Amino acid sequence: MADHTSLKGKVFKAKTLSPAKVKGLAAFGFSFYAYSNLAAITLLVGPTLPLFAIALGSIYGMKNFNDREVVSSIESIENGQLRIKIMKSPFVSYTITTHTKNVRSVCSLGDDDLGADDVEGNIITLSSYTDSAGEHHADGVFRLPADAFRDK
Repeated sequence: MADHTSLKGKVFKAKTLSPAKVKGLAAFGFSFYAYSNLAAITLLVGPTLPLFAIALGSIYGMKNFNDREVVSSIESIENGQLRIKIMKSPFVSYTITTHTKNVRSVCSLGDDDLGADDVEGNIITLSSYTDSAGEHHADGVFRLPADAFRDK
């Protein structure tokens, strides 16, 4: 039983600002700083290299903020049901409910050879689940991020 203060009654909760998102923010910051000083940098190294670096920094930042079909929280409710919050994008999420017998871990992502924490993400599949509108779905595949608070 770990991370109870961060979980607030949940079984699983993804961190708001993971290390990947911090790197994405740093890349956006670099791109903004370089763009704001583009005239001076262009005089030093020419026009091609700074624009290329700004474009790559922006793309890297966007890539690190791309969270699709990622589980952000899992909450246990009555009768063996789970309420799972799935992120569609960094700003939009939706909630589904399923029974614990419908959840399977497909594979573990990471290298947990020495027992390190926050390196073992998982791909899970749900054989049947219900969305917040009450519609039933089958065969959902989602990713559990490695850097999250878990009830161990």
